[in-house]
Amino acid sequence: MTGGDTHGPTHPSGDGVPVDGTVKFDASLECCGLDEAAAAVLGIDPSGVTADILPQLSPSPATTRETLEAVVETKRPATIEWAAQTTEQSGLGWAVPDGDGVAVLLVVDETATAAASGTGIRPRSEESGPTDTGPESKSRTPSNEAEARTTETLLDHTESLAGTGGWEYDIESDALVWTAGTRRIHGVDSEFEPTVEKALSFYHPDHREEIQTAVRRAIEDGAAYDTEAQILTNGGTRRLVRTIGHPIKQDGEVVVVRGAIQDITDSRDQQRQIALLQRAIDAAPVGVTLADVRQENEPLVYVNEAFEKLTGYSISEAVGRNCRFLQGPETTSATVSTLRDAIEAEESATVTIRNYRADGTPFWNRLTIAPVTNADGRVTHYVGFQTDVSEQKATESRLQGFERAVDQSGHAIYITDLDGTITYVNRSFEELTGYEYDDAVGRTPNILSSGQMGEEYFDRLWRTITSGETFEERIIDKDSDGHHYRAHQTISPLIDDGDVVGFVAVQIDITDQIERAQQVAVLDRVLRHNLRNDMNVILGHAGRIERATDGDVAESASTITATSERLLDLVRKERAVVKQFSAPDDIRSHDVRSVLRSALTDLRETHPSAEVSVDCPAGLTVDATPQIEDALAECIENAIEHTDDAVPTVTIVAASDAGGTETGADTVRISIADRGPGVPESIKELVTTHQIPDSLTHTDGIGLWLANWIVTRSGGSIEFEDRDGGGTVVHVRLPLAGVSE
Repeated sequence: MTGGDTHGPTHPSGDGVPVDGTVKFDASLECCGLDEAAAAVLGIDPSGVTADILPQLSPSPATTRETLEAVVETKRPATIEWAAQTTEQSGLGWAVPDGDGVAVLLVVDETATAAASGTGIRPRSEESGPTDTGPESKSRTPSNEAEARTTETLLDHTESLAGTGGWEYDIESDALVWTAGTRRIHGVDSEFEPTVEKALSFYHPDHREEIQTAVRRAIEDGAAYDTEAQILTNGGTRRLVRTIGHPIKQDGEVVVVRGAIQDITDSRDQQRQIALLQRAIDAAPVGVTLADVRQENEPLVYVNEAFEKLTGYSISEAVGRNCRFLQGPETTSATVSTLRDAIEAEESATVTIRNYRADGTPFWNRLTIAPVTNADGRVTHYVGFQTDVSEQKATESRLQGFERAVDQSGHAIYITDLDGTITYVNRSFEELTGYEYDDAVGRTPNILSSGQMGEEYFDRLWRTITSGETFEERIIDKDSDGHHYRAHQTISPLIDDGDVVGFVAVQIDITDQIERAQQVAVLDRVLRHNLRNDMNVILGHAGRIERATDGDVAESASTITATSERLLDLVRKERAVVKQFSAPDDIRSHDVRSVLRSALTDLRETHPSAEVSVDCPAGLTVDATPQIEDALAECIENAIEHTDDAVPTVTIVAASDAGGTETGADTVRISIADRGPGVPESIKELVTTHQIPDSLTHTDGIGLWLANWIVTRSGGSIEFEDRDGGGTVVHVRLPLAGVSE
């Protein structure tokens, strides 16, 4: 080598020793970079370098690969011989550990020829034993001189890059020589003169005797050693070192002990950190996988215990396979494409993917993948984190279903926080009030205030809902255009862990219903008043005609009287229907005996000849609307009127009936029996099938229809039973409220 212009970078320490290029390999010995000097020496275009560069570096790539694999595995430097066919240059290379891979430092041997052997030289192992050199080994040819200089250059670089140093102890002269690397490790400068005693003094007392014994055995028995120990540097720093000693024999006697020392403090710390990380990953509560993207089909090379528990696949069943074995019929191609695109772009990605366990059961997997790079920034693996989110997904699905149901509900719904600020409104709210979602959210229900509800209403409202109870009331509110509307409003507290966190209000628009009820009431008053008055006039005249005449005229007058009385009875029932339609339908408890007693009091005045017996235990109560007395009175009156006996006889029996409904609920059965001709099938059909009475066929059954309507609104039912020997039993079932003491 003639000058620095023909060489690559110099020694990092600044000593000026040249290196003609550096080639770097990853752990799988694929080339992951080379500098411009190495590219020039080897005759390779850096932009077109291939992963498998060994055939261009060595005529014996298989042997060289073995050498480099040993460096990766043992972390021990080794020498190789290289030869570039393109440039016809050759020389020695020093392979040193570089992260997870290896770096080869190239030095051109200018005395060598292009025909030089490219055979790789394996690093000498500890088992090779001491080297036996004869006297002729001390004489050097020019070629040996050049090789020696090259070796010294590489050694100096190796010591700096790999944190190593060399030493040699001459037994005859008792001289100990340290290289620059050894001095750096011990923290001494070039002026320090090492001796065996001084060298041993650096070792920790716990390790010093072990090193002394190893050195003595190397000298006396020719035994090589390789051990780890702790030293205290000249600056007072504790370092963990690996020290190696090889005895050199001449004429069968050990004359020299040569060795190396390596600072492994950082390496050991890294090993401890890696071990800790490994344990943490193994024990992680989420599934962790590692896939090698450098290999064909990108197989998994690691899975942790949580992955086994999550998927049901053992390590042996998972490692070596592409993770697509977790996919199945419900795995969407779009999700898979998202993952594939991220890997191709060397980016991270998070998806929720439908996967399948080993037993075939599906689950929702929240999967995050991220690229893992080597020391050179090249993506070599992908790490994956799997979490079973099936329960969360089911909850989200239920919540979405609930949100859709609420949003599409036919009733106006809005939600507020504790302060009364609106946080949600559904579509029906928008349609009823005219306020869009964005117009209402963030404001208070005061936007609906019509001014028609007094302070007492609001005091009662807040007092009720803040105590955790539901508030229900008919209200008058105002829409966004200022028009008033009527609604039945229910406000319920939202409870979380026993605390009220907000309120939900449901409004049912009853504006049309109230207006119709008002219209019906007006018509009812007008028609009832006029019809009753006119029918009374007709009855009066018909009676006079009937009394003053005989024959066909008197019979016609009698028919007019009977028809008028039926019409007046119909007017009375019409009034009852209107009354029921207008009355509130709130359910309350009623004592059955008291209700029957009250109903019979009025009936005995209108039907004094009827004999009615009642069998009802004391304290029997039912849940029903306030109109239940009218319903029972209608059933009893129907039994009295539809009989041919001179003295109508009706029997009433009331009793509790456990599990008396199809749902198994407890009821009270009130049975009303008569001896009449029976209830016509048309009326039974009207009552039991919930038909609407019409003007042609069902006017006679309007009373029983009204009774059934009241009973049904109370949560009960009416049934008909034919009696043996004639007559009918009407069974009225109502929800049992309880039996009081």
